[in-house]
Amino acid sequence: MIKICSSIGFCFGVKRAVEKAENIKKENPTLNCYTFGSLVHNEKVVKSLEEKGIICINNLDEAENGFLIIRSHGVNPKIIDEAKSRGFEVIDSTCPFVKKIHNIVNNLREKKIPVVIIGKEEHPEIQGIIGYAGDNCFVINSVDEVDNLPILNEAGVVVQTTKIKSEYISIVTELVNKIRVLHIYNTICSETIKRQLDSYNLAKESDIVFVVGGKHSSNTAKLFEISKKVCSKTYKIEDSSELDVNVLQNIKKDSVIGLISGASTPIEEIFDIRDKINKHITKNMQKY
Repeated sequence: MIKICSSIGFCFGVKRAVEKAENIKKENPTLNCYTFGSLVHNEKVVKSLEEKGIICINNLDEAENGFLIIRSHGVNPKIIDEAKSRGFEVIDSTCPFVKKIHNIVNNLREKKIPVVIIGKEEHPEIQGIIGYAGDNCFVINSVDEVDNLPILNEAGVVVQTTKIKSEYISIVTELVNKIRVLHIYNTICSETIKRQLDSYNLAKESDIVFVVGGKHSSNTAKLFEISKKVCSKTYKIEDSSELDVNVLQNIKKDSVIGLISGASTPIEEIFDIRDKINKHITKNMQKY
C-alpha cells in the first residue's frame, strides 16, 4: 500500500514565488527576466523556469537590465540596492515568513540589540538574514555552539524557517541560561512544523519511506532526518529517475510505502513516483 503524506507539493512561499516569476515573464515576453540564485531549491523547477526564459544568475554582472526576481529565501539588502542602482526592476519574491525575520532583525539592529541567528550559516536564507541584522549578529546551529558566543547581557534570537522545532527549543533553552535578557522569536514557519509532524506520523506507520526533494533543500533534509529516526528504510530522492526499485524487492503485500515531499517539490513529481512504484509492484505481483 502506498500512503502519500497529507502535506505535499509546493508550500505557500514557493508557489507564490514560482507563479510570480512565470506571470512576469508571460506579461513581458521580450524583456530579460532573472532570478538571483535558484528561485527555489529544486533543480527541475529551476530548469523549467529557464526553459520559459527565466534565467538563474548568481552575480549581477552576469545579467543585462531587466527584471530581477529575488528568491524565496531572500537576499542581502545590499544586493537589492545595487540591482536597483544598475537599473534592474526588482521583484521581491521573498517568502513572507522569511520577510518577517528580516523585519525582526532589522528592528533589533536599529535598537542596537545583538542578534543570535539559529541555522546553517551557508544557507541562502541565513545569508539574507545576516544582511538585515548587520554586523552585530552571531550564527549558531547547535547546542554545542552556544558556548562559542561572546558574553551578551541582552540579545534577540531568531531561527531558520526550516529548523526542526525540538532542536530549536534545545538551543534556546541553553541561550536562556547564558544571556540575561533574551528576546525570543520562534520564526519556524507553520508549514514547516506541519510537514515535519505529518512526515513523522507517516514514517511511524511505514515500512519504507521515500522523501522527495532537491539535493540542496534544507526542509527536505530535515524531513529525511525526522523520517529516518522512526523508519530505518528511508531514502531521499530528487525525482522518479532516482527511484531504485531494488529496495522494494522484499516488501510484502501488506507493507506500507510512504511518500513525503519537500516544500519545493512539484506535486506531479510525487504522483510520478507513486505510479512508478505501482507499476513495479503490479509487474512483480507474484512476489508479494
